Amino acid sequence: MGQRANLLLIEGGQLSNHYTHWSANVITPSLLWGPQRARSWILAHQQIAHDDLLDWVWAEGFVVLDLGRQVLLFDGDELQVWQRRLAVELFRLTWPGWTVRWGSRGLDDLLRYLGMSFDTCDPPALPGATTVEPPGRADLDAWLDHDGMDEDPWHVVSVRDEAGLRWAGAYVESTRDVVALPADRFRGLVHRPFRPGPGTASGVHVDQLDRWFGVWQIHGVLGSRITVQAQGPGWQLRRWGDRFEEHERALGGTTLVTRPTPESAAADCAELRRQALTERVNPIDAVVEKLGGQVPITVSPWAATPVLQAATADDGAVFDAILRAWWADRADPAAYPAPVPTYDPNRDGVAAPWAPLDP
Repeated sequence: MGQRANLLLIEGGQLSNHYTHWSANVITPSLLWGPQRARSWILAHQQIAHDDLLDWVWAEGFVVLDLGRQVLLFDGDELQVWQRRLAVELFRLTWPGWTVRWGSRGLDDLLRYLGMSFDTCDPPALPGATTVEPPGRADLDAWLDHDGMDEDPWHVVSVRDEAGLRWAGAYVESTRDVVALPADRFRGLVHRPFRPGPGTASGVHVDQLDRWFGVWQIHGVLGSRITVQAQGPGWQLRRWGDRFEEHERALGGTTLVTRPTPESAAADCAELRRQALTERVNPIDAVVEKLGGQVPITVSPWAATPVLQAATADDGAVFDAILRAWWADRADPAAYPAPVPTYDPNRDGVAAPWAPLDP
């Protein structure tokens, strides 16, 4: 139980690593307040060894705050796609002069930026463990047959083959699992149109004719370790970041995610405000209070840690001022928030050589 993330700070040529057990789901709104507040928030968390990083099974987010290069690399929240785009647009006002990038490839981007080996975040092998079979046709059928996929589905799977274009809603935890399926298994995909909404969080398109996979998602850690190498020679992977619009174009302009209206935009602003300002408590406290005295309870020291807030009691007015400034600064008030800029090491560079600062 938890929302686990590593929070890494590069300052004065040294790298320190801090652990949060309860904040991976609010990283984006917690960073809204700018670099100095982000630094204080990171340092308030318990410091651990610099290379004690969560693996891609357990990690639910991360932050790299590089004060020297003025780079912020991050992932982690429970926002919908338009809410996330809105939040990152607000960062332009609170992080002036900074390179703000979303780690759309999850821990792969974190390790690229820090110059660390990819196996640093591989899950440990269990004694006596055997190779786990990749997802199969039964998994795909279960994802597609999940309840509630006929309206605003969590995920979209689509295919283009000799029979044409087909798509369907699915309940999938990770796009990595979908791409792990042999491409031929998508040929049996039954076309199941759905009513789109704002909450779809990821999608995979398989083009059997031109031999490529297209992938988008709004949770970067779920995009770690995606590869099409197992598909055989000639297959390519197109990474779309959070640009669901690319998936829509691949389906001939089919709407997969609804566009904001004035009413939904106001609701998105309200939800972002709520997530940025709401004081959160450790949910373990409520469990212990409810069960205390009835059964013996042992709580992990990590789970018992308090939930640390980035916001203060006075930040409601600050948030409202930031939002007003953003609205006033828009050249086209009707324009939708742009896709979130993703990290590209060739364009954005990597961290300067650093020395570990361990506790």
